[in-house]
Amino acid sequence: YEFITIPTFEAVKKMKKERGEWIYKKRPPGYIYIPLELRDFIDGYISKYKLDEKAKLIPVTYNSVRTEINRLRERLNIPDLTLYCFRNTWVSVIYAMSGFNADVVEELGGWRETKTILKHYKSKMTIDKAAAIFQKFKMYIPDEYEPMVKATLSGIEGMTDVEEEKSIRSLEDTVKTQTEQIAWLIAEMKRLKK
Repeated sequence: YEFITIPTFEAVKKMKKERGEWIYKKRPPGYIYIPLELRDFIDGYISKYKLDEKAKLIPVTYNSVRTEINRLRERLNIPDLTLYCFRNTWVSVIYAMSGFNADVVEELGGWRETKTILKHYKSKMTIDKAAAIFQKFKMYIPDEYEPMVKATLSGIEGMTDVEEEKSIRSLEDTVKTQTEQIAWLIAEMKRLKK
């Protein structure tokens, strides 16, 4: 897919400045990536309704979105459905499709620390579910991870659920071990500097 890059951080910073506000705790990601065909649709929408650059494309408030999520929760009988479910799903999909690389999720999501991602957002999602969501919604992943995405997509064919779960656990164990080793090395380097 072809994607267009939108400098999110700068746009949010500008909007906050105009309102006399600051970016406090949560730093938005530097950029978001949308499929080119969505950009074309948005351009057509702006042209059709003669919107200026300050107009809201989706004029809804946080409360109206939350109200709609509550209605969906009741209608679909999904008691745990919240706005964070969408963020959690995005994190889980990108994490799985990048070969369980939390750095990619950190970069794209705007987090400052990888441990936040692994602690709060990453859910257990099978690779085939992640691949289906990734393909259906044309999600962005940096070009350098495309080989991993292709390997993941081709590797899930013919793999049983048990084999897939073992593969996930093995990769997660490797990442955990390497993270612990890096933390130990950093601590040792700091100790030796003293």
